[in-house]
Amino acid sequence: MDTIKTWAKHLNGHIILFKENHDLGASAYSELGIELIEGILVNKKRIPALENINVVITEIKGLRIMFSNFPVKNDIEEDERFRPITDKLFEIFRGYNCDINVHGHIHSYILGNAPFCRNVSVKTTGFKPVRIREML
Repeated sequence: MDTIKTWAKHLNGHIILFKENHDLGASAYSELGIELIEGILVNKKRIPALENINVVITEIKGLRIMFSNFPVKNDIEEDERFRPITDKLFEIFRGYNCDINVHGHIHSYILGNAPFCRNVSVKTTGFKPVRIREML
């Protein structure tokens, strides 16, 4: 937690964290000003979590974007352990007519994602934040 506190002090803007298997509870992050996403948020309306799937779907510049930890599709690091999650994410992506999936989680410089996926894991961004307009 000390490492998170150190890094959080240096970040600007509204910080959102998608709760995943290694993360602490919401109270640990709220004291740092970090919003923890649990469940599905569609245009700021919360929908109950489905099998620990945590995503935000919103519209930016006329595009419906789904933000998630895991990618909707990934051909390089496909791991059978994650297939139930990626299958559910793809179902949500299609069900909400999303155009782009912005994700992290992929620990590789190699991008083998579908063309509608944008990998913003720190390894692919040079350990720097990326502006949405640059990504789009």
